[in-house]
Amino acid sequence: MALVELNSLKSRLDIDLGKTKDDRLLGEILSACEARIERHCKQPLKSTTVTTPFGGTGKPYKILKYRPVSAITEVRAGRRLDQLSLLTLSAFYVGMQSGAYALFNDSGSFDSSLTYMVKLTVGPSELPAEVGDVILEMAALKFERLKRLGVVSIGKSTGSTGSSTTTYGDEPLKKEWIETLKPYRIISIG
Repeated sequence: MALVELNSLKSRLDIDLGKTKDDRLLGEILSACEARIERHCKQPLKSTTVTTPFGGTGKPYKILKYRPVSAITEVRAGRRLDQLSLLTLSAFYVGMQSGAYALFNDSGSFDSSLTYMVKLTVGPSELPAEVGDVILEMAALKFERLKRLGVVSIGKSTGSTGSSTTTYGDEPLKKEWIETLKPYRIISIG
């Protein structure tokens, strides 16, 4: 995912950038923290392409679960998900509806008898600085704790300490992190 640079975490921890002994562990922790924050926010935190299916709404718009939306790259529709036809992009645009990003159909409503598939570019073009700070603080705390335990690798959420294996799940987020992340979190999806 690489939302935050490894060297930023090493600087925060006062680790010499030339020393690579802990790079693997630091990278694993950073990836785990980035994924944890994206799960909390329920959306990508840096620009990415997503493809999302939805049923026709019978309305000229469909509320989108992602924000911000910077581009529509493809819209398809059909009676079955495996047989969708490409639609003309100029008939669609992204705007606001009831305070949320929405996909609008300029040529009428989204037919409720059809299934649609839309490909969008979503998320901020750059990681918001305050989100990066939360990721760095979370990763630094996790690294310091795991180093005290003698963990050298967490792999996919598990780390080996001698002959035993410990699993590291999602830890509760600090209250101040939750507050910082509020503007980037999707609360409800229309």
